[in-house]
Amino acid sequence: MNRVCLRKVLFAITVLFAVASQGRSFGGTHSIGGAMIFTSPSQDDFDTLISTANSVAGGISTKPLGQGYELTFQYMYEFGGTMFALLFRPSVFAQSSKGSDPSGAKYNYELSGWTFFPMFRMTPLENSFMKFYMQIGVGYGRLTGKIRENDSTMEFSGGNFGGITGLGAEFCFFDDHCFNLEGNFRYLPFERNKATAVSSAGGWSSGITGPTQSGEEVEMNNRDLGTTLSGILATLGYTYYF
Repeated sequence: MNRVCLRKVLFAITVLFAVASQGRSFGGTHSIGGAMIFTSPSQDDFDTLISTANSVAGGISTKPLGQGYELTFQYMYEFGGTMFALLFRPSVFAQSSKGSDPSGAKYNYELSGWTFFPMFRMTPLENSFMKFYMQIGVGYGRLTGKIRENDSTMEFSGGNFGGITGLGAEFCFFDDHCFNLEGNFRYLPFERNKATAVSSAGGWSSGITGPTQSGEEVEMNNRDLGTTLSGILATLGYTYYF
């Protein structure tokens, strides 16, 4: 996982703990928690690079990008006497596929990043054991990519604002300890990415046509190479109320 991503998420967590400690005087209920998110954003351009490199070089073991994994932390404040809550979710993300050709040359494609989404939640149905809720939010994300094709390497990044919405259910087997299941849809594309480091001495067999130096946009077949964190998020989490 990218160290810069982790530092930014840890900073956000520290800020949220500070908000929680100051918010006690307003009434209502506070909670913190974490979750594992399973997602498979469609990295069509990356998969095209992989298949093109395999057809040109032949025998490459790198497979299309599949399952992505995301870890998230959450702070939530529920307004007293209402069905409404405000929550904040920073997260870190990783998705990769690594392989080699018959000569042992490496062909690796990696993505890592972070997001931060404030969200508004409404809980229309609840009892002492279960809560059913809906939520919506807007936020920001940043994604970093690394590509290695034999002797050629590149690092790049892109950022964008996006939105998220979904449904969930929370089950409280103990008074303050609950588990939750969620299904969310997030829209967060990165249509343009800029290189932060480039070494293309060995050439690109996958169809990458740029850049030649850092600061330039990454292109494949003379068009922008895009990445994304859009897609369905299947979430399994834990919440502690205090």
